[in-house]
Amino acid sequence: ARLANPHIADRDLETKSLLNRDAKRRIADRAVELIGESDSIMISAGSTTYALAEAIHNNPPQGVLNVVTPFLKVSELLCELENVRVEQLGGRVYKKSFATRGESADRTLSTMVCSKYFVGVDGFDPDFGITTSTIEEAELSRKMMAASSKTIVLADSSKFGHHGYGRVSSIEEVDVVVTDSGIAPEMVKIIEEAGIELIIV
Repeated sequence: ARLANPHIADRDLETKSLLNRDAKRRIADRAVELIGESDSIMISAGSTTYALAEAIHNNPPQGVLNVVTPFLKVSELLCELENVRVEQLGGRVYKKSFATRGESADRTLSTMVCSKYFVGVDGFDPDFGITTSTIEEAELSRKMMAASSKTIVLADSSKFGHHGYGRVSSIEEVDVVVTDSGIAPEMVKIIEEAGIELIIV
């Protein structure tokens, strides 16, 4: 069975942050454990990825952590930590997400490689892949994936079986999914059969 309307509308960050807050916090607390000492990571814009930044802020890294992000709120928060070096991607600021986009961000990404890309998505569907609500955001996510060794999707269980307007990639291009226990058993099977590491909190 499929949802009658699985399409996700573009919503502002404040609205997203009010949805499934406890699940997002648990996902973030588990995801922060995937960050190594003296690591270099990328963090996308989104309410779940902001929860990850809060988890990093609450448990500061021992070594130096390099963080690359288009998300202004993540940069502002993590700049408070002495051991975190933040690379803010440039470009035009999209007001709904407080994130930058454009050629400036693309040029910066072409000069670096990070170990992990933590990405929040608006939809995760076996047919449509991982998606966001806008084409521009999806394009930036693809470039961040290309500049990272591993892609880690942070998504609460409400995102599965839905899709946004902008396609980032197939699910097979994802390395790890961190989600909550509300995920449907049939989706668990699909993810595991795709060879993706699944972490349920």
